Amino acid sequence: MGKLEINGPEFTRETTGVKGDGSPLRLTIAAHGEFGLPTWLQALLTENEAQELEEVLKHQRHVGNIAYTEPYGVSDNSLHALLSFCAKFSLRFSIIGKSNHYPSETMRIVIWRPQDAEQLAKLCHWSPRR
Repeated sequence: MGKLEINGPEFTRETTGVKGDGSPLRLTIAAHGEFGLPTWLQALLTENEAQELEEVLKHQRHVGNIAYTEPYGVSDNSLHALLSFCAKFSLRFSIIGKSNHYPSETMRIVIWRPQDAEQLAKLCHWSPRR
């Protein structure tokens, strides 16, 4: 298999797999970014929505206008709340299996506005479907 090409900032982390069992893995994924959500997303969240989305908004970071979270898992109710929230504000999201927070234990949820798609494309080593 060929080497993945990564556009934008990189972050490399070694992990020993699930809960420290197994042989070492070397993962290279998008950079950590800044803590918290971007201001545009913070402004959209009401207190009630933040509570409904609490599970999917664990371990928040952002790079520019691109938000991402890295929860350990999400329930069907939390995914439904995310779908509803994103539909309400015409946002896009994607869930991928690579994350910085705890590789092999967490997933990454990326949330962006349509106008930030170009910024996302420059940042990622995966391409969201249009």
